[in-house]
Amino acid sequence: MKKWIASTIIATSLIGSTFASVEAAAARTYPLSVNVSVANVRQNPTMSAKVVTKLKKGTTLKAVAVSTDGKGAKWYKVMLANNRTGWMHETVVKTVASNAKTTTTTKPQTSKGQTISYQLSVSVSIANVRQSPSTSAKVLAQLKKGASVKATAVSTDAKGGKWYKVVLANNRTGWMHETVVKIGSANTTAPSETESSTTKKMVITNQAVLYNAPSFKATVVEKMKKNSQVSVAETSNDALFNWVKVTSPSGATGWLPEFELNTVAPKYVYAATSFVELRRGASETYAAITTLNVNDRLLYLYSYNGWVCVETPSGIRGWVQEENVSPIAVNSLIAPTIKNNGNDRYLEWKKTNNFNVSYTMLSNNRLKITGAFSYTDIPTFPIDGIQSIEQADSSVIVTFLPGYTFTIRNYSDRLSMKIVETGLKGKKIIVDAGHGGHDTGAIGPTGLKEKDINLDTALILKDELEKAGAVVTLTRSTDIFLELSERTAIANNSDYDAFISIHTDSYSKTSTGTTTYYNISTNFNGPKSKSLAQYVQQSLVAQLGTPNRGYKEQEFYVNRKNELPSILVELAFVSNPNEEALLKTKAFRQKAAVGIRQGLEQYFNNF
Repeated sequence: MKKWIASTIIATSLIGSTFASVEAAAARTYPLSVNVSVANVRQNPTMSAKVVTKLKKGTTLKAVAVSTDGKGAKWYKVMLANNRTGWMHETVVKTVASNAKTTTTTKPQTSKGQTISYQLSVSVSIANVRQSPSTSAKVLAQLKKGASVKATAVSTDAKGGKWYKVVLANNRTGWMHETVVKIGSANTTAPSETESSTTKKMVITNQAVLYNAPSFKATVVEKMKKNSQVSVAETSNDALFNWVKVTSPSGATGWLPEFELNTVAPKYVYAATSFVELRRGASETYAAITTLNVNDRLLYLYSYNGWVCVETPSGIRGWVQEENVSPIAVNSLIAPTIKNNGNDRYLEWKKTNNFNVSYTMLSNNRLKITGAFSYTDIPTFPIDGIQSIEQADSSVIVTFLPGYTFTIRNYSDRLSMKIVETGLKGKKIIVDAGHGGHDTGAIGPTGLKEKDINLDTALILKDELEKAGAVVTLTRSTDIFLELSERTAIANNSDYDAFISIHTDSYSKTSTGTTTYYNISTNFNGPKSKSLAQYVQQSLVAQLGTPNRGYKEQEFYVNRKNELPSILVELAFVSNPNEEALLKTKAFRQKAAVGIRQGLEQYFNNF
């Protein structure tokens, strides 16, 4: 097998793509120890590179590669805790044993592992699934004894322990140590560590180029199209990233930087300010290709000497200074957590700014969250009631399990989503009896006052809902006056699930029918309000037998200024003598309460 040495450190421009390449010797594996009081470990093999950690004298560690800088000095690539790597200058370390055997290798000891495919089962009471093949890595999930998982790769850590890359729910992946699993069936055997294999991978970038050697100065074999499939046969280490030997769809064989492929999840960075210049090379001496705006999303390729090589969504590739990009956008949903308040359970994200958020309800129990943000931290922990959460461009798609729904609230500093089981039981509802006190509302031909109809119906509705297991708060339970702002404040300061305002209509003696109003133009919960209005209107007219005037959008204050899913119902026309006579009766008001309750049941029984 050939061993490759990358070209000298140089920024160059090839086929519209700009890269920096670093000279690196064939990887070596041998022990070193720190021979100065405090030694810097740097991100790249140069004195100007960022210091990633400091080590004390006598610390021992393993070198996995060696490189020579422009002054002829040696740098050693060393393994740190948590499988991180860094570079140390030859003047701060010494070999532990002068007769240490030097060996060559084409991959670090904790590589992504050889591709395999077989079933494993958990052999201990509780097994941790970790983010990377290390016992110090973050725990992504815990599996019980007997749980079956598919292994797709195997890797060996620095202590010789074997780790299996496994597939979890929602196509997430993680790593499990050999001591907590066993091969799933008796006739299944694991492949050896040295067994050769070919893996299919996909090109995820727009400017990928196939070279005849692992170097940007090598001869170009062909340009690669995004989403094309390649067969990976071999990996070679460089100082900045790995190279992979592949066969392209045309049958050509050559080398690609590993970041061009979907070997790991794509990494994105975001322009931290406006007017960020994207340059042709890793220096301000290179010409600017284009100017980036704050929050522009960029595919991260690799870093060199304080600069980051990126690719824009349109396929433009270039360099930006590290200080001008951020792993999260200025407007982002970050730090997802689960919070409990009594029997209520919330998934909450922090907002980095007070930006606008909106949502759409999709088919198959899916919620699409959009708005003026570019990045979202996707929870890595399981959430009861939620099947999956994924980022699609700048949106977030939440898929709920059958039998679950949600109430969502947008605050200045956070986005909060209550995860609830379907059904009316346990739901919290505010019932608002319109008018009151000196504000009589409409008055019928015989002197029937709207405020009295509204209050009595609200009290009957409260009883109906509580019998069904709901929790109810009345904005008023007596004949008092409340400002419209006071009514919405009760809703907006609550953690409730719906707001119902009860009214009776008035126009002419011949006007007739029932109407339900909602607001979608300014109410954050407009989509939910519209759905609620549809269900309640349908049930109301079925119970009352009145003409169906439909559910309509309107800018009534208690809907427009409400942050809950909210509706305003007009039961019937008190100005019509026939409907006024109906509104006077307890039976009609009872039917109205039953109709609203049935509408709420349908609303909470559906996503």
